[in-house]
Amino acid sequence: MDYIRDHCKLIVFDVLKARVDLLSEDPYNTTKEMILELHSMFSDYDKLIKNNALLYNPAFAIKKKEAFDEFYARFSATITPLGYSESYKIAILRRLITLKLRSRIADISSSSFRSVVKHLRKTNQDLRQLKAMHMDIKEINE
Repeated sequence: MDYIRDHCKLIVFDVLKARVDLLSEDPYNTTKEMILELHSMFSDYDKLIKNNALLYNPAFAIKKKEAFDEFYARFSATITPLGYSESYKIAILRRLITLKLRSRIADISSSSFRSVVKHLRKTNQDLRQLKAMHMDIKEINE
């Protein structure tokens, strides 16, 4: 919100200045009318700001027992409207996944976001299978 305020304050000020003047061609009749117009002008920015803020919120990171696909559904829905480059998406994704997953993609030289996601899906699936096998062996030994 601060970004919009700082970035767009001149635009907002010009709009308000033109319409607040009662001698203008189309003055505001009510405060509600003014707020609705400003909301319609800047509502798209609001969603982008919320999505961007989510990506930097530590609580948005993959949860301890969350499958990568579940996390990726949240991640994709949040990052897609922002229009970031492939390399920036990869950087944000790496920051939000577990250290174990991060270490498995450290050597990937691909700059394709899709290939990184594909590799993470496969790696997560393999790790889950190994964990399940380990649990089965543990039960047999007990």
